[in-house]
Amino acid sequence: MIDPKPRKSRFESVRSALESRGQLSFRFERSESVSRGLCRLASGSFDAILLGTDRVDNDAVEAVRQLHASSPDIPIFLLAATDANGAAQEVLRAGAQDCLLVDELDPRLLRRALQFGIERKRMETALAVAAGKFAALARASSDSVTITTWPEGHFVEYNDAFFRLSGYSRDEVAQQTSVDLGLWVNKSDRVKLLARLRAYGHVHDYEIPLRVKSGEVRECRTTAELIDLAGVTCILAVTRDVTESKRLHKLAKHAHRSEALGRLAGGLVHDLNNWLTVILGHCELVLGKMSPSDPMRSNIVHIKSAVASAESLTERLLALGSERDKVPQIIDLNLTVARVGKMLRRVLRENIDVIIRLDSLPKLVKALPAQMEHALLNLALNARDAMPDGGKLIFETSALEIDESNAVLYPGGTGGKYALLTVSDTGSGMDAKTLAHVFDEFFTTKPPGRGTGLGLCTVQDFVRQSGGFIRAHSEPGHGASFRLAFPVPSEDAVPLAEISGAVQARC
Repeated sequence: MIDPKPRKSRFESVRSALESRGQLSFRFERSESVSRGLCRLASGSFDAILLGTDRVDNDAVEAVRQLHASSPDIPIFLLAATDANGAAQEVLRAGAQDCLLVDELDPRLLRRALQFGIERKRMETALAVAAGKFAALARASSDSVTITTWPEGHFVEYNDAFFRLSGYSRDEVAQQTSVDLGLWVNKSDRVKLLARLRAYGHVHDYEIPLRVKSGEVRECRTTAELIDLAGVTCILAVTRDVTESKRLHKLAKHAHRSEALGRLAGGLVHDLNNWLTVILGHCELVLGKMSPSDPMRSNIVHIKSAVASAESLTERLLALGSERDKVPQIIDLNLTVARVGKMLRRVLRENIDVIIRLDSLPKLVKALPAQMEHALLNLALNARDAMPDGGKLIFETSALEIDESNAVLYPGGTGGKYALLTVSDTGSGMDAKTLAHVFDEFFTTKPPGRGTGLGLCTVQDFVRQSGGFIRAHSEPGHGASFRLAFPVPSEDAVPLAEISGAVQARC
């Protein structure tokens, strides 16, 4: 005990109070000043420090601060006669475990305070040591690892992966709980997790959505267990962000489904082609037996023409899954747009006017022919859904050259010449929030079962794989516009099909 009071000191009063409950079971020493007490602390091992003073003042606060700095692991108790200035809180902030008034010293209170303070300090020290060992192990984990108190959820320790997952810094997490940080999208998930831990002591692969600092919701999988850490019950949780893996799983599932549907469609198209061949053959036979003046001849000619158009359509459907269209080729964007536009006029609703404006010069690009047509179909179907009451769907090709003067208008595009395809509609349009996610995987504004959220994502992937870029613009009530830019190949490139000097029909 550090007690500057002379003669029959506070030291003797405290000693008598402690002995009144029985023989002392520990060594009890006295120092006459703080400086001597510091020297004694440096040369021996002690369980607690008792600091005696007449009143709680700035000198007492400074003495506590010096003692705590010298021996942070030893609990400090200030025994004061008065606290006239109400400075007890300052003493606690300086590092004291407790501040006791000793004018009328209660031996039971003193013993209880000493016992509790010593045990708590030992527990805190042991917890810090254990947390240090945990931190060394957790640093090697790529998964988020946390230790929180049971059941309040105060963070005791965490690794760097937790900060990467949550987006919070160490200072932001200190003295907080997961509820304080707003990590739980559904607070009922936390209630269920605690209930399982209470019942079984552990939880394996518990899937929960967590809201990170940015506001984004991440899909996570947590394995948690109740542990005893230096006498304190805590929750050890290992959390893995499975957002990306679940996205890839859905994508793979969709790809497998699309492949199966493609094979089925291929078989159906082959069967359809066989029937069309039969119809076409009979048309030829009938025409061969008809005279040029036969009034029914024009009807058979129309049937033959319709069958020929159907055969052309089935050929394009088969090309979507053929090996030849898995290698990029030089194609004329004008011809592709004209062909797709002609088909769209037949398959879209009558209240949708398909308008095609083609540049007078060929627009050569290097891309997968079938995927180019698939991209145009995806954009057309999105436009159709945005115009339930009808409207205009416009395809337009033009030339684009990016240089220093306009590079700021096309972020992500490198300098050079591009073939530009603009697909726009007069539909309902999109607000800024929807537009920001329009190319995200599985993002859709359609009702469940009406859309996969992969259409525009697929278009963007195709354009990027072709070396180009895509931009979207839209406002509510003013339709939407998508600009697809493809780099122009070298001048000696030869197109897949012979290019005429000009497109025959400007649709």
